[in-house]
Amino acid sequence: MSVEQKPLHDASRSGDTESIMRLLARGATDDERDDFGWTALHCSCYRGQRGACELLVDGDFQSSAKDHEGYTPVHLACLGEHLETLRSLLERSADAVDTGIRGSTPLFQACSRGNGRIARLLLDCLADAHSTPLHHYSPTALSLLLLSVHLHHSESAMHRL
Repeated sequence: MSVEQKPLHDASRSGDTESIMRLLARGATDDERDDFGWTALHCSCYRGQRGACELLVDGDFQSSAKDHEGYTPVHLACLGEHLETLRSLLERSADAVDTGIRGSTPLFQACSRGNGRIARLLLDCLADAHSTPLHHYSPTALSLLLLSVHLHHSESAMHRL
């Protein structure tokens, strides 16, 4: 499968906000997909380009857009382990519990990669830890998930005191 060059996707991958603004002014939309089903927002999130991500979401690009695997930009920010990009998406009302084709949630991805900081951010945004069946979790990911839930609840209780 050949990868067709798309100017908005390229600018989003590299974080070139000036080019993104110029392309948006010329009418670029989030309907444009690459061979993987990615929008420009998917590209910016996977590469951790927070400024590009914010510009696209603020320009009405859909954070719920799914690629061919059912992954949203939130999934890709988690896969790339880009905490601040993920935070920007979630602050702009992105769905933290959307599932991909195989039932993988962003929280599952964070736990399976051992990224407690991303898991905690997702939990703080009320990510539903039960939206992925437990048998999909590796023992390590399940342990991290349970630890994250415990720490989340412990800190919440401390704040109420």
